[in-house]
Amino acid sequence: MKNLLFLISLIAFVACNTNQQGEMEDKQEVSSINATVAVEQSVKTEAIENLPPKLKKYTWQFGMCEYQGSYDASKYTEKQLNNTIRWLLNGEGASKPSSIFNIGDVAKIDREAIDTEFKQIVQTISDAEIVNTPYFKQLKQKKLEEIKRLHLLTLMEIDAYKNPAVLNNDSYSKNSCSKYTNALIEGGAMLLAVWKEMAEKSKEEGNTSAWERYLNEFNATNKMDYARIHVTTFGWWNCVNESIERVDGYLAHDNQFIKLFSDVKKICEEP
Repeated sequence: MKNLLFLISLIAFVACNTNQQGEMEDKQEVSSINATVAVEQSVKTEAIENLPPKLKKYTWQFGMCEYQGSYDASKYTEKQLNNTIRWLLNGEGASKPSSIFNIGDVAKIDREAIDTEFKQIVQTISDAEIVNTPYFKQLKQKKLEEIKRLHLLTLMEIDAYKNPAVLNNDSYSKNSCSKYTNALIEGGAMLLAVWKEMAEKSKEEGNTSAWERYLNEFNATNKMDYARIHVTTFGWWNCVNESIERVDGYLAHDNQFIKLFSDVKKICEEP
């Protein structure tokens, strides 16, 4: 009987050790498989990161020259490149209406249409997708500031024909252009004196036709209208125009644009 019990215990012990060894082998096999999968995933990730850029061809025009290059389509789109050229490099945007040379033209100005046009162009450029680099993002902001400043001064000039006091609402107009601003607000003898000073300066610079025109208009019955037009257009506007920080065209920024491409080819027409 004792021998039988000993035999049963021995069989149970051997079976238990065999099961434990099998479990350990299974765990080692799973661990080995997991390690292999992890290595394979790491290799795949590294391979994806090191893939060559998705290059696309692009052709554009600067002045008399045509350019062709390859760009990384994972960084920029053709639309972004087109918008960068159109709005930032080619200088497309709002412009000031023609200057007034006849007092009767003031009534013909559609202030609301001009205001709407400026607002639309600002919104269009704001929404335009451009090349997403710090350089061109900053250039876009400068372009928007330029147009907003031009917008403000254009409406101010229009409003000043009815209410010259609005010229003091802008600090640059009030301080840096005070000679013209004060003359337009004061009117009368002060306005006439500034007008004459401008005409005499033109004569000294050799523009005799401007002086002759001044003499004819000074002797007209509506000389105050002529004085207001000349001082506003050629005095005040030329002065405040200096306060507009304009974005230069492609010649100033073409090198930055070209850096977006590889294998750039340049073909220029003979002048």
